[in-house]
Amino acid sequence: MRKLLLAFAVTVGLAGCAIPLPQMGADFLCQHYGANAANKTDRVSSIRAELNARKLISEKDWGFVDRQQLYVGMPTCAMFAIQGGPYSQNRTTTAAGTSIQHAFTNHRTLKREYVYTTNGLVTAWQN
Repeated sequence: MRKLLLAFAVTVGLAGCAIPLPQMGADFLCQHYGANAANKTDRVSSIRAELNARKLISEKDWGFVDRQQLYVGMPTCAMFAIQGGPYSQNRTTTAAGTSIQHAFTNHRTLKREYVYTTNGLVTAWQN
């Protein structure tokens, strides 16, 4: 339930968010950018500046984020900057590391989409 509430809050957008950007966790900041990027507000510019200051998204990855294009090997933060926050995450931990299935709703088509990451990198997606 907690994950669902967090995903809802991020997806709806937190334009009036009381948490200062420097205090946001990396994943939350990336999800916050993804949920609000289409708005082109000063807040979105501030989030992008904070992501750059922390070096969470490389220059190369910003090109993919700006085009809303995933690629295999993309860091999780860049994926969140495209997709926003997932409504659900299913985690599998093995000797090889941690794999996560991130479940999203495409707000244009209302279809479910899934992005798979292993050890912080996108390995596949399904839509």
